[in-house]
Amino acid sequence: MKIEDYSDIINLAPPECAGRRKMPLSDRAAQFAPFAALTGFGSVICESARLTDSMMILSEEQEHELNDNLRLLIENIGAKPLCEVMYFVPDERKAGGSYVTLTARVRRVDEVARELELADKSKIGLDSIYKLKICEAVKR
Repeated sequence: MKIEDYSDIINLAPPECAGRRKMPLSDRAAQFAPFAALTGFGSVICESARLTDSMMILSEEQEHELNDNLRLLIENIGAKPLCEVMYFVPDERKAGGSYVTLTARVRRVDEVARELELADKSKIGLDSIYKLKICEAVKR
């Protein structure tokens, strides 16, 4: 077997293809970039790992206390008392939700729609309330 000497062609410029320009180095590097076949899969994993709470059931004693505080709130609604409300907010994407505690003035209690309307006109469903504490002194 004879070893060929390529010294006559080793330093020649590569032949240009007809009608094609040489690709810039920045574009050549892009063709070797990693391919993300599972685009968005990371966010799905994070979403499934996110924990939600289930809605807690009130004991008979807690229910009685909540009803007393609601009755007291309704009797003194004209004073727009400042209240601390802990309520359940269902999650939009999966089963369960989270508990939110909010301190705000209560504007009115809509017993027909079963909602508390706060001073900023936001509403909280009475059925989602876990705790209600009136922060200001009101008539008992």
